[in-house]
Amino acid sequence: MTIGLDGKVTDVNAATEAATGRPRSELIGTDFCDYFTEPAQARAGYEQAFREGLVRDYPLELRHRDGHVMSVLYNASVYRDESNQVLGVFAAARDITERKRAEEALRRSEAYLAEAQRLAHAGAWANDGTYQPVHWSEEVFRIWGFDPQHGLPTRDQARQRIHPEDLDKYLHAVRRPIEEKADIELEFRIVLPDGAVKHLHDLGHPVLNAKGELVEVVGTTVDITERKRAEEALRRSEAYLSEAQRLTHSGSWAWDPRRDQMHHCSGETFRIYGFDPREAAPTIHEFLQRVHPEDRVRLRESSLTGALGKKEHVLDYRIVLPDGTIKHLHSTRHPVLNAAGEVVEVVGTVVDVTERKRAEEALRESETRFRTFVDHAAEAFFMLDFEKGTVLDVNRPACESLGYTREELIGMTPIDFDVNLDRPTLESMAERTAAGETVFFDRHWHRRKDGTLFPVEVHTSLFWHGGRRLLLKVAKDISDRLRAEQQRDRLRQLEADLAHINRVSMMGELAASVAHEVNQPLSGVVSNASAGLRWLAGDVPNLEEAREGLRRIVRDGKRAGEVIARIRALTRKAATATEKLDLNETIREVLALVGDEAKRKSVIIRTQFADDLSPVSGDRVQLQQVVLNLVMNAIEAMSVIDERARELEISTRNIDRDQVQVTIQDSGTGIAPQTIGRIFDSFYTTKPGGMGMGLSISRSILQAHGGRIWATANDGRGTIFHFTLPKYHEEGSNAEAAGV
Repeated sequence: MTIGLDGKVTDVNAATEAATGRPRSELIGTDFCDYFTEPAQARAGYEQAFREGLVRDYPLELRHRDGHVMSVLYNASVYRDESNQVLGVFAAARDITERKRAEEALRRSEAYLAEAQRLAHAGAWANDGTYQPVHWSEEVFRIWGFDPQHGLPTRDQARQRIHPEDLDKYLHAVRRPIEEKADIELEFRIVLPDGAVKHLHDLGHPVLNAKGELVEVVGTTVDITERKRAEEALRRSEAYLSEAQRLTHSGSWAWDPRRDQMHHCSGETFRIYGFDPREAAPTIHEFLQRVHPEDRVRLRESSLTGALGKKEHVLDYRIVLPDGTIKHLHSTRHPVLNAAGEVVEVVGTVVDVTERKRAEEALRESETRFRTFVDHAAEAFFMLDFEKGTVLDVNRPACESLGYTREELIGMTPIDFDVNLDRPTLESMAERTAAGETVFFDRHWHRRKDGTLFPVEVHTSLFWHGGRRLLLKVAKDISDRLRAEQQRDRLRQLEADLAHINRVSMMGELAASVAHEVNQPLSGVVSNASAGLRWLAGDVPNLEEAREGLRRIVRDGKRAGEVIARIRALTRKAATATEKLDLNETIREVLALVGDEAKRKSVIIRTQFADDLSPVSGDRVQLQQVVLNLVMNAIEAMSVIDERARELEISTRNIDRDQVQVTIQDSGTGIAPQTIGRIFDSFYTTKPGGMGMGLSISRSILQAHGGRIWATANDGRGTIFHFTLPKYHEEGSNAEAAGV
């Protein structure tokens, strides 16, 4: 096509006629831009040809008369006359429609491939002969965590992301296509910058030239992280199932009744039958050979009957292992049917119930022994119906204590013989036991058949038997304890009266100190004297116990004198008489003195004495006075609490090269943090009627021994007292004895 200076067509060839669908006569004289889909774009190319003299491969779309469009590459150049005057433009258009379609198809194909790679987490790559990347698909970039906008990473950059534990394996593998011209297949891990670990599977193939030289290595990378996780989860699941079967002694199996073959046996099934899971699966015959001869025919018939009857069945039988061991098994079998209703296999479980069988037999024997034990127990036992509250069974002490026969008591309710019970109380007790509580009554009165009353301590709790809720009521006759408590109450009143008289009559710090420290020995004297009187007042006087009581009176009297002497020495700042002491034994002697008081106050004393505790140097009586003061304070502090256990813990330990430490911790009311710093001050006390001297004196004694004492709060659950003492050193003791 030639175009004049005015843009009009001056001539065309046959190809132009065919491309436009118009004859030459119709085209000449028309504006050439009218035949393109974008006239302005066509004119711009025409003008560019005039400016530059030449236009190459200018893309345009030519419209045919019938409306279809042809993609062309437009080339144009100016032509001139003999005087070099520009006459117009000579233009030629090359049809590239098919190439356009191919390019579009290629783009779609590449997009499909990229999407397929993204969905499959599989990318393609190519490396040169040194394994330097020359091409990565988008998915490879995504897998490795590199940004394609930054270009291909270097070989070293990629290798830096390989997991350190897999790097040697990777480097060894990639040498194969380079050195051996062989394919590679490799699984390895990479670590992304955010710490995420991925599992990759690489396939590589060497590409050789005509000379057999390596040109490049092409391959694929697949992200198999999710598959690895799924495999690991499956392995864990199988391991959990296997472990669960092992722990419950329960195995699974599948049997084809048509071929009489085992399809599946779990590891636990092998172990139950005594076969090695690592060896080949035994045949049906081998399994049956281990069934007890007396159960073999029954097992075979039951299995076939269940399979033919197409119903689940349960069977208990025995097996005999090669060493003669007999096991009891419980098997559940279920037929699996196809669409035609035919049995294709039987699946089931086998449980080793040998221990359960033994336990059942042991239970029967235990129940016999238990009945004998219960009938010979010291306490009275009553088994009650939870719903009705009636007596179902009793033991012999229950009959003897109440004067009824067993037949007379069965069917009665506790209200019939417990004076303190009524219907609302009985219902409340049942509700509390149903909530898991053991209901305790420290003093109820039971009425005998003859009408006389006696005190009992009662515990009632809920238990299940045979799927039925029952109540167990245990009643202990506390007549002797009640009499003893009354005697102790009279003794405690006497002690309180004496202590009051003593406190009122004393004046001054020294007198108060003596009263405080001597109170315990004097109480021991009174208690032992009262006990001696009781022993002598019996129908047959207990002279040996009376003598022992007198010995303790003498001991406590001497102790009181020693306390007074040492307190006086302390006030005169006299030297403390020291000896080598076993501190654990020293504390044990104090605990023996306070044992009765602790029991009376329901205080549990626990000790944690260090076996390797070093000896200390000190005055035994003064150090025992310190321990006695702290222990009695703790017992008194816990006597007012009811909502938790009363526990006193005493521990000893070596804390460094030269010191030992004693810790006394109670669960009492505790000491307010704002006052804990004042408790060692003279005359400061937190107890009603207290003198405030005990802790002050204790501190003075410990300071005189070269030790110290302090206290810490225990979060509202008591107080912790600590004191330290120097360890005993032979050189120091000798020097002191020499007067150095």
